[in-house]
Amino acid sequence: MKKGLISAITIVVIVLIGVLIFSSDDENYVNNIENDVIALEEELMEVEAMIASNELTEEEATLAYKRVHERLVSIETSVEASEGVFLSDEQKQQLVAALQRFQDAIANYSSVLNVLEESADDVSVEGEANNRQRLRSGNTISTQLQIVAEALEEHIMEIISDEELEEILNDEADSEEEENEETATDETDEASTSTDSDATTTEETN
Repeated sequence: MKKGLISAITIVVIVLIGVLIFSSDDENYVNNIENDVIALEEELMEVEAMIASNELTEEEATLAYKRVHERLVSIETSVEASEGVFLSDEQKQQLVAALQRFQDAIANYSSVLNVLEESADDVSVEGEANNRQRLRSGNTISTQLQIVAEALEEHIMEIISDEELEEILNDEADSEEEENEETATDETDEASTSTDSDATTTEETN
């Protein structure tokens, strides 16, 4: 009887440990993708600032190009290693938000990517080419971003149903609309307060 009970407890413990390990891996993979997308966006933002201030040298452009490429490889690696993951609703929302942020970065920084491509040292950039099937040499940095974004989108379509995806997108749209309304209300209140303050100052002067 005791042996049976001990065996049952052992099995439960092993199962729980397995669940915790897989949950941790799933969480790390989503966080890794999100962090890489954020870092990628920040990198492009810095390059944009250097372009605006006419401070983007060939050396800086080459280093930035390599950092962007490293982020793309990291995102692609996370996607490739995520087979069989189980995501919570919150993690699914997090992943979809990361994709949208990624796609927005591609659109918002298209001109930055073009300048980066033109300014980086060709020899050094060619040295970044690797034997990964999806990120091959000869592709521009813009094309590489598109390739990885499409891979991430395909991955999301595989693990999230159409109904779930539609619900997530609707929730995000509603949340964004609420934020815009709150911002508009705050700006109106600030303008009203400023007007009242100006009127009070005028009265006191008179």
